[in-house]
Amino acid sequence: MAERGRIGDRRARRGSVARLAFLAALALAGAAACGKGGPPAAGLGGEALPLWVTPEQLEAHLASGSVLLFDSRPVADYRLGHVPQARPLPLDEIAPAEEDFEDAALRRLAAALEAAGFDPGAAMVVTGGGGPDGFRRAAAGCWLLTLAGATRCSVLTGGIEAWRAPDATPVAGLSAAGAGTAAPRIPARPPGLATLPYLREATARPEGAVVDIRPLHRDRDAGGTAAVPNGWIPGALSWPLPDPGPTDRGARAAAPFDLAALESSATAAGLFAERDLVVVGESFHDGALGWFLLRYGLGVRDAKLFPGGIAAWRRDPSLPFAEAAPTATAARAAPTAP
Repeated sequence: MAERGRIGDRRARRGSVARLAFLAALALAGAAACGKGGPPAAGLGGEALPLWVTPEQLEAHLASGSVLLFDSRPVADYRLGHVPQARPLPLDEIAPAEEDFEDAALRRLAAALEAAGFDPGAAMVVTGGGGPDGFRRAAAGCWLLTLAGATRCSVLTGGIEAWRAPDATPVAGLSAAGAGTAAPRIPARPPGLATLPYLREATARPEGAVVDIRPLHRDRDAGGTAAVPNGWIPGALSWPLPDPGPTDRGARAAAPFDLAALESSATAAGLFAERDLVVVGESFHDGALGWFLLRYGLGVRDAKLFPGGIAAWRRDPSLPFAEAAPTATAARAAPTAP
């Protein structure tokens, strides 16, 4: 099964066998327009890109000019050294963690992408620092690029730390990357963005579903009941994500996540019913990782992210909040990394 487009349109599966075959043929041809699934991403030269790209794969694509590479770290870290041809995409300046993602943030994003020579039709790779936090930052970078119209985005496995390994190409210095082009047209309400009013409505609509990707903990005082540290949005579905697996250059053969396990756990949590999914995490970065895995790992094209996280929901005293454990369905075991 391909790394992308693993989940076909669940609505289409209720059709006839002939219709299913027809839809599958369309997906393979890259012409499917359903809400989920799709062909693997391809570089500008047409070669397919994996969901997570190794340093060796990235080096080959950079040499051929088949991808755009973005660095999601702060500008100061970028200036100290970055992968050759990397274009700055500093998350901390574009999307501050404590700010709701409104018009000002969208304008900052458009300006940053204009300066970086953004091309929405290109295949894109995002890098962060090393380890799980760097992976989350890179996933958040993919979300930002998707808001501006990108449809293909991968993550550099191991981030800048894997690239810095002794057998890698040296990291570039202060050189700028990209060239100014027309600013991307970002709609006031991009399809992948869920505002606080949208999230509030999603909790009240039968077709809406909040997906909480925070890890569950066992409360010994409550008889081992599953819970989360900072409470719960009532009615949310729990899809707790594991940390990425080994991502350094020495473990580059191992995928950071087991997509088959993620698909199985998402199905068990009820994520693939006919509903609009809004992903919520503790923070912007970990919520973006959940969105990235749904959108690009499992092919849920209409998934949205609420970037404010649980903290933004809790700041509004008029919104319901539960300290109790999630439902039995939501408390299923999390998938494990390979």
